[in-house]
Amino acid sequence: MSELFSHPMHEGKSEASGSSLPAFAPLCRLGGYLPIEDHGLIGDGTTAALVGRDGRVSWLCVPRFDSAPLFCGILDAGRGGHFTVAPEDLVESRQFYESDTGVLVTEMRGRTGLVRLTDALTLRSGADLGEDVTAGRGELLSKDPRP
Repeated sequence: MSELFSHPMHEGKSEASGSSLPAFAPLCRLGGYLPIEDHGLIGDGTTAALVGRDGRVSWLCVPRFDSAPLFCGILDAGRGGHFTVAPEDLVESRQFYESDTGVLVTEMRGRTGLVRLTDALTLRSGADLGEDVTAGRGELLSKDPRP
């Protein structure tokens, strides 16, 4: 989901959590690539995607982590593919997670307004987040009796 605003966003504090938001910053590419620290990670327990501060999904394997990538522009900007939602006149951006969630917000400013992207991958039916996690006490683990 994205929203286009024609007025500047409130800077400094997140309305929902009261926490400080990162400052807007210009984008800098190195050799045609956005630095890894300018990406956020979203996932659903089965797969994950990297979303850049430029509004680009540059890595996504579906339907699982070990599947072939649908987008792998982070490895090959020319041929790897990506999906982008961004203003044509992008000047600066910032990225943050909604408090205590895996919901990633990317705000991009252009000369004419602001685009706010809200990204998340929801848990799929059957996703097992406890896989490969050992527990010291078996009584803490239970199986759901529902079919």
